[in-house]
Amino acid sequence: SLIPAILVTVDLAHFEFVAHNIEYGNELTMVLIDLVILFSLVNESVSQSPSTGISFGMVVVSGMVAVLQLTLYNVAGGHLAHFFEFVFEMFSAGTFFWFCIDNKVLADMRIS
Repeated sequence: SLIPAILVTVDLAHFEFVAHNIEYGNELTMVLIDLVILFSLVNESVSQSPSTGISFGMVVVSGMVAVLQLTLYNVAGGHLAHFFEFVFEMFSAGTFFWFCIDNKVLADMRIS
């Protein structure tokens, strides 16, 4: 996120398209991180917990939204893609939230 921010600060008119593509490509990397988190949950003993299914659904949806957002930006322009950016961020935050909840449940199970 730092590189696109610097590019836009230097010259918005010249670097806006490149900066957005870097930023939206970065969201694909965030989906991969969400997948790593999800697989760490599945490997734990609480993988049968209901929130694991919710996390999986959120990762799938956020991945689809990230790809759709990158495609929309390059085909239809930035206005519509920005709406999907906010949707992606909500699903990504939800994935991390459920990861925290699952880890709390796992910690409680190990303590008792």
